[in-house]
Amino acid sequence: MPRFRWLLPIFLVLLSACSRSGPDLSGLDGRRGGTLRLTSLTDLRTLDTAIGYDTASWRFERLLNSGLLDYADDATLVPAIARALPRVEQGRRFTFQLRDDVRFHHGRRVVAADFKYALERLLNPATKSPAVSFFTIIDGATEYADGKVASVRGIRCPDERTLVIELTEPDVAFLNALAMPFAYPIPRELVERYTDPVTGRSTWAEHAVGCGPYQLEEWVRGLRIRVRRFPGYYRQDLGLVGAVEQRFGIPDFMQLMMFERGEVDVSDIPLPDFGRVMASPRLRPLLRTAPDNAIYYCSMNTEMPPFNRREVRQAFNYAVDKERLVRILNHTSTAARGVLPPGMPGYNPSLRGYPYDPALARRLLAAAGYPNGLNVVLTTRSRPTEKAWAEAVQQDLRQVGVRVTLNAISFPQWLDLAGTRGKLAFTVGNWFQDYPDPSNFLDVLLNGNRITAVNSNNRAFYHNPRVNALLDRARGMTDNAARLRLYQEAEELVVEDAPWIFLFHPNRFVLVQPWVHDYVLHPVWSSREDRLWLGPPQGATRQP
Repeated sequence: MPRFRWLLPIFLVLLSACSRSGPDLSGLDGRRGGTLRLTSLTDLRTLDTAIGYDTASWRFERLLNSGLLDYADDATLVPAIARALPRVEQGRRFTFQLRDDVRFHHGRRVVAADFKYALERLLNPATKSPAVSFFTIIDGATEYADGKVASVRGIRCPDERTLVIELTEPDVAFLNALAMPFAYPIPRELVERYTDPVTGRSTWAEHAVGCGPYQLEEWVRGLRIRVRRFPGYYRQDLGLVGAVEQRFGIPDFMQLMMFERGEVDVSDIPLPDFGRVMASPRLRPLLRTAPDNAIYYCSMNTEMPPFNRREVRQAFNYAVDKERLVRILNHTSTAARGVLPPGMPGYNPSLRGYPYDPALARRLLAAAGYPNGLNVVLTTRSRPTEKAWAEAVQQDLRQVGVRVTLNAISFPQWLDLAGTRGKLAFTVGNWFQDYPDPSNFLDVLLNGNRITAVNSNNRAFYHNPRVNALLDRARGMTDNAARLRLYQEAEELVVEDAPWIFLFHPNRFVLVQPWVHDYVLHPVWSSREDRLWLGPPQGATRQP
């Protein structure tokens, strides 16, 4: 990136002056202690659990917080602050009993009212939470969001240890929403302390006092974040590492260089280096890989020309050679034929999708009134790997007369624009599951009833009443086989309407140092830094 070029000579000099190193493991107490060292190109967007909705923010939000429920390694729901899974009545009333040994980092015990406050805060339009659509099914949530009532009647706290949540109708996936960081408890007294009563400006995200295994020590915007272990955490088997720190502004190729010198504990693999890493007898044994329940796509705003014409959207799909993208990505992904990834319940292997057919693409463009092609801007994020496949999309579209200008912007800037109505006609997108249910893709991303003017997850602003009705019907069904058939029917309609260019489903590849133990690529949380520990590599007796 241009803003980092001036750093490169200095960085290379510093690297050359250092011998290969590793962490200081001398002060470890069994499996406790040490510092996990991470890097990334960009800063976190936020630590406010009502706002953060990206993998980077969630990593640290989860270290700082804990929720009612969590996910086991097989992605099944398990209790966390809740003593057990809730008592469920009529499929829509959930009663939780809470642990009494959970405390916020400032010392106060967590009570049921902290969950109620967190949910009502995100439902407040002033918060501008992207999670509102997950929780409007709570009885009274819509009236509360509209300012008609002072409290959500469907969230009740009979006592400090009991939380009752009642929905307007059954929703078999709702417990998954309660496991997400949006529903983590927060201390009202501190949020109000860090909010200006006159202007409403809040610095809560810079303080982020939670009840998780780590507490915030330092967050210097654009430079680094460091969290340290919270000694009062209620689980002694989590939060084993003494601190977790992440430096920002480090391009991916530098991250790998630092990893090879032992200065970073975990690293992604830049696309140009993938072949070298796979062939390296030293690096390949350090590789961890797992399929991601995720999709990468190009979103076409169905409310903005030329993408308000279905023929144009279909033409763009036929014009892009997805198998070539897979080759460009070193076969680390599989071509997408629809929305749902192969590991998702309801995945339909019979979907035909859009095979590469540039001749048909040209005919569709002509039928839509563009016999001589057209000009569009594809807004991307400043990421090297994304640049590689976006350029491939640009080249394929050029072959059918579509002249694409690439406009790369920062991730935070993109996140604000992509979810705002009328801002981006053609942009990139990707979605990693929040939880293992097809509703988390189809309902969240493509239900027109969930479109919001800002922070919309439906970034194509796609609205098909038939699709909406199928998704709304599926949400309340308890017959799982019939429910999945409805999602498949909805997906078929979505693919026909083509609000996206369906590109590829990724697999994840990560390098992990041999002194990092029990590092888990998690099916929901991506990774579990709260569970790992540092120690000499297997077979070693001292620092490597």
